[in-house]
Amino acid sequence: MPVSIIAVFSNRASWAKDPPQPLRELLSARLAIRLTDEQSHLAQNTKRRSSRSKNARHPRSQRTTSPIWPRHSCPASWRDTPALGYRKSDGETWLTETRHDLVRGLHTPGSVSPTVREAGALWIKRCRDKMLEAMTIKGYEEHCDLHIYPFIGAKKLSELTVPACNAFADQLRDDGRSAEMIKRVIRSLGAIFKDARRRGLSNVAPTVGLELDLPERDDPRPVIPTKAELQVIIAGATARKSRLWRALVLVAVFCGLRASELRGLRWTDVDFDAGQINVTQRADASHKIGKLKSKAAYRSLRLSSLVLNALREWKLLCPKGDLGLVFPNGIGKVESYANLIDRGFGPIQIEAGVTVQREGVDDAGAPVLLTVAKYGLHALRHACASLWIEQGHNPKQIQTLMGHSSIKVTFDTYGHLFADAEADQRAQPRVWSSACLARDCGPAAYFKRL
Repeated sequence: MPVSIIAVFSNRASWAKDPPQPLRELLSARLAIRLTDEQSHLAQNTKRRSSRSKNARHPRSQRTTSPIWPRHSCPASWRDTPALGYRKSDGETWLTETRHDLVRGLHTPGSVSPTVREAGALWIKRCRDKMLEAMTIKGYEEHCDLHIYPFIGAKKLSELTVPACNAFADQLRDDGRSAEMIKRVIRSLGAIFKDARRRGLSNVAPTVGLELDLPERDDPRPVIPTKAELQVIIAGATARKSRLWRALVLVAVFCGLRASELRGLRWTDVDFDAGQINVTQRADASHKIGKLKSKAAYRSLRLSSLVLNALREWKLLCPKGDLGLVFPNGIGKVESYANLIDRGFGPIQIEAGVTVQREGVDDAGAPVLLTVAKYGLHALRHACASLWIEQGHNPKQIQTLMGHSSIKVTFDTYGHLFADAEADQRAQPRVWSSACLARDCGPAAYFKRL
């Protein structure tokens, strides 16, 4: 707003019907704005006379001072608005800060501030322009459509303060959202504000450092398969007719690839001569090949002779396709995650006895206990990280090997495994040496060595 804020306040006729947001805040707080020297002098004299006559009728302990801006001067719709403050100094402080923000181009008046729904649409558009994955954008849209817009979609960004965001989080909790979902929604709301600041539509960040004070009673540690469970899973994969499952499980356990990275892995990314895998792409939930999650996800991983031999055997039988994938479907295209679980990894666990009991219904609709596989493919990634930590790798090395975008992700996920300060020193003698890697000792011998 290039014009002086005093000029806006001086036009009383213009704000009678549609007052600007800054003036609304001031008047609702009963703060005085001096329109002219003459009007200010008259108001001060009126205040003194009324205060003296009023206080004369009450004991000193009950004497009060009337607000500088009379209540009857405010529009009727504002009179019940809770006051934000009563002191003249508060108004002068706010006015000074607003003028300073105007000079720096940081002030966003309510007249130009977009609603949360409008700002959210701009944020989603930018996510598409940045070519984020379709499933990521779909998740953001669900946050907006199901959790943000129904509660605060019509509010302007300029109206959302830190208390307002806390009240929004309370609304979500009262409406039955889980603590984890509330955190994700608030994170998406923060991204909306960040994009609005980039566009000059907001100058605040009410979600930064927001203390949600949510109950956190769930165990944050990931569920990691034990060594005994890993042995029977690898043995079960080896016993299956297709060599695909042995190669897939070994790469997942000893390389720690994400499921999307396994599905997008190409033979050109497997360097048999150097004995390493180069992670360069991934397959999303829509079966499309794309970029990895972050820059840190691009990495190279050493392969043991056990994994190399399994990949060599599988390459001879692998279906050929234009994409040159290591773990494709029957016609050489991208395999779906559901098929990997339902047709292979799930049955392998059930046959090996790595199962849990879950409530379900039978064909007649009666409640029954179902025996289902205990782990998903991501659990093998956690197992790989735990083995690397046990071998003595430090947190920075784990971050690099796992492809985490920051060390915070590593500590948040596996920090409990680094609890013993002397674990690295004690684990060094047990690190799987290069000599052991050269021998195809098999999974049982490997885990026995650990």
